[in-house]
Amino acid sequence: MLFVENNGEINMINISIIMPLYNAEKYLTETLQSIFMQTYKEYELICINDGSTDSTITILKKYQTLNNRIKLLENTTRLGAAVSRNRGILEAKGKYITFLDGDDIFDQQLLELSFEAIEKHNADVVMYEYMHVPSESIYERKNIRRSNMFIEKFCKRTFSIREFEPVEFMNWSPAPWNKLYKKSFITSNKLEFQSLDCANDVYFVSMVLLLATKLVMLNDRRVMIYARDHNVQTRISYHRDPMCVYKAIKKIGDTLVERSLFEQLYQYYYYEAIYQLCAALSSIKSITEAKEFYLFLQNRGIDDLIELCNDYNVLIDDNIYSLLGNFKSLEFDSKWYLSEGVMKFLLNRNKEKIVKFFQSCRIKHQKIAIWGAGKNGKILLDFLRVNNIQVEGVVDKDNRKQGRMVNGYIIKKPDYIFGKVQVILVSSRFINEDLIVRLKAIGIRIVNIDELVEMDHSC
Repeated sequence: MLFVENNGEINMINISIIMPLYNAEKYLTETLQSIFMQTYKEYELICINDGSTDSTITILKKYQTLNNRIKLLENTTRLGAAVSRNRGILEAKGKYITFLDGDDIFDQQLLELSFEAIEKHNADVVMYEYMHVPSESIYERKNIRRSNMFIEKFCKRTFSIREFEPVEFMNWSPAPWNKLYKKSFITSNKLEFQSLDCANDVYFVSMVLLLATKLVMLNDRRVMIYARDHNVQTRISYHRDPMCVYKAIKKIGDTLVERSLFEQLYQYYYYEAIYQLCAALSSIKSITEAKEFYLFLQNRGIDDLIELCNDYNVLIDDNIYSLLGNFKSLEFDSKWYLSEGVMKFLLNRNKEKIVKFFQSCRIKHQKIAIWGAGKNGKILLDFLRVNNIQVEGVVDKDNRKQGRMVNGYIIKKPDYIFGKVQVILVSSRFINEDLIVRLKAIGIRIVNIDELVEMDHSC
């Protein structure tokens, strides 16, 4: 179905959607339709064709005749997503800008609700929920878990990252496309995407979050961006060069020093540096490449980051000091970096509270199952193993995970828990609303791990 919008001149452009495209023919039509179906119409769509060799440009020109909101730019050679996005920023006419890849989709009300929020709060950036999903699930609408405390702290007022603990910085999404940005904030701070083969958005998004004084979360539990989760060897994201992540981290530090901001933000910076590097190591598919990168960090890379803060031994908090030391003292084969993250830190900090929770359930003869076998679920199960805490089982709605073994438990389908447990401890960000109703109807108590570790936000 084609949505024809070529009804004369566009009188108002409040939002510029910037979309870099390279060989995007497979899903481009779906992406464009998700934009044309927006309830808010005062936008322009800037499509940058980055040297595509498929039918991307043909599709764009076809839709350009049907919708006069499309502005088509072409790179004469392939320059990459970073250069293309930067060009889009320069060309943007809107007061606000946002980004979308050529295979992802918007919720129909995304532009309307995010525009209302950023105007209402006069914010630098409004953030909203997103989810990576396989292609077959991209049209299944999801909601996110949010507590009343989350809504009060992040949705009803603007805030700055600096108001919270440095470790909390890592709980905010590093994605560029789940945000609506005030263009003047971007240009006045001279922010741009870093030209790298991958991880080219790390510098841009990190600097946005560090510099913005007026952030706000959209007060809506719906997922607003559905990012297609590909896992094929032809995609850049499949073969990610970890040195790109390192270069991004180094550029952030160098920029903070150049702008005389390092003294104010070094704690936030080092948390991001450590956890980004651990995540990069965890995602490398080649053991040889992962070991080579680890040895670079061990022999030189970490020292170069530390030199930014000559007095780090005194200034950096104990957690980061310990993790930096791990790179220097522990070998690659120890695999310590695989389980590092904000969740592990918060679990250890709240150990006494969590142990008491399990003891209370045991006294009441209540059996507990863990919902979610993603990264946080695995970290939680590892914490429970170390502290000799047993659960009834582990369930996950993702059938790709079901049947696998994690920490001695075979991952089961959600139906496994019915009639077997009285409490579910949820480690996943998402849980089906209908299932929550079913569980509560039969008296199963649902506890979010965020509540136990006192983590107030989920994005």
